[in-house]
Amino acid sequence: MKIIDSESLNPIKNVRILSKSQLFYTNDDGFAIVPETLEKYELSAPNYQTENIEKFKSEVRLKRGYKMIDEVKITNIDIKDIFNNVLKNYSNIYYDKPSLYDIIYKQKNFYDNTLAFLVIADAKLWSKTNQYNFRQGLNKNFDEILQIQLNSIKHISKNRTDSIFTGKTSEFSHEIVGNYFFNYELSRLMGILKSGNNKSLGTLTSQEGSSQFINFRIKAANGTNISGNFTYNTLNKAISRFEVSYDQSEFPILKKTSVDGRQFDYKMGIASIIFEFYVKDGKYIPSQYNFSGDDFIVILDGQKHTKKFNRQITYNTFTPSDNIGLNPKIDLVKDFWENFPNNEQKPDAVILSEEEANFLNITK
Repeated sequence: MKIIDSESLNPIKNVRILSKSQLFYTNDDGFAIVPETLEKYELSAPNYQTENIEKFKSEVRLKRGYKMIDEVKITNIDIKDIFNNVLKNYSNIYYDKPSLYDIIYKQKNFYDNTLAFLVIADAKLWSKTNQYNFRQGLNKNFDEILQIQLNSIKHISKNRTDSIFTGKTSEFSHEIVGNYFFNYELSRLMGILKSGNNKSLGTLTSQEGSSQFINFRIKAANGTNISGNFTYNTLNKAISRFEVSYDQSEFPILKKTSVDGRQFDYKMGIASIIFEFYVKDGKYIPSQYNFSGDDFIVILDGQKHTKKFNRQITYNTFTPSDNIGLNPKIDLVKDFWENFPNNEQKPDAVILSEEEANFLNITK
């Protein structure tokens, strides 16, 4: 299936295709692998009208959506109040019981603006409450919060072997697990908003029925420029899509040590996180999570290199689970692809973009 813009006819990436039992997303070229037997599914994407389809179509054209609010009528929004209320009622809004998901894990790393690393894998993800438990995290009981089982690595290729560019440092923090969860992100933002010497602004820019599209900006006391947007349902008092970027380019250069003991300089860039949810039986369930970074700089032996990355998790299926979790499960301290898969084979649910296919052919 291909999804395109009804006016420009350009492909639309990251369109969500949601049926009763399965969930898919289009790739960077607007394509998705969808069973031809699929019936009654919903197509949705930011800034487009939601489309409900009865039977399979090889091509669908989405119309631009949301009624833009006139500039003179744009309303200021208290984002602190919304974030605080969502956090207080988190367990009532989002599914908070043990859950098991079939997921697609994809990571891409770019060095000096060239794709240099790609991994795509099938996995299972288990969560006890679908939110970050700060008490368990403080005690480093991360398995009580999140477990992942690696089924199979569909594609992996890299054209750079230097550990500074392809691996990570030996540091481990709450963020490695916390970033998977929306409540962790909201708690981080609330901590910034409650601290002194920060400035924030939220504006309602468009609305369709009970769905509001809100932009926000925060100037943190430590110099971080934060910007983002979210879709807020005024009836459910819920955030169904959330995107935030942290511009840390004004931070000083950091001294880092690679896993093999080498020293290098590291300058922060812009880190962005996206969470998307859908409603099932009155509760919001995750559909996709994206964590990306741009314009990070590595200085090694006097040479400056730019680094960009994207980690994406698509939750293809959701099943209520138990408190036991997964066996086997990956070591969260290691990079995802360094763990051993259990070689459970599934039909391929990912179609490569042209860039990805070319990269795999070039580096094989």
